[in-house]
Amino acid sequence: MPHEAENLIFSLDDVDQVIGHVRKFREGDPRGWLNVKPEVSEDDMPPPPGFFRFFSQFGPQIPVVTWVPGKPGESGKAMLDTIGILHCLGPKLSGLLEEMGLTPEFKWKVIQDHSRRGLVAYLEPESDLDLVVRWMTKAATTLVRVPTTGKLIAELHKARRT
Repeated sequence: MPHEAENLIFSLDDVDQVIGHVRKFREGDPRGWLNVKPEVSEDDMPPPPGFFRFFSQFGPQIPVVTWVPGKPGESGKAMLDTIGILHCLGPKLSGLLEEMGLTPEFKWKVIQDHSRRGLVAYLEPESDLDLVVRWMTKAATTLVRVPTTGKLIAELHKARRT
């Protein structure tokens, strides 16, 4: 799917601007996704993983939290929104999130929790988008394992109109 990306750099105090963009995105063409990750300066970037990254059991030190809106299915029934987290904290992230006080305030069903492929969960249809985006930013800032600038990057990927 050809798409275009819009990057927004924001702080936890500015998360409302991201929520506004996501609302427009959800109400319009739902083909696309949102990535949220902490901003890291060039000096603090972890070294590239190199050739043996393929054999590693862990994901990136800079987590990427992704929201994908549900799309209408072939039968016309809407699919559920999905959240994913790529991270370096090993298996069983869902339990670790609870220990860290990051249990979501919305309902989700975890369908994958793998050390390298990350966590993936379906969101309940009534999930409040404000809570989801705010939780994504908290998760991204809490799970990062390198120094950050204190800002976050929201990457809005939208289907390109042809």
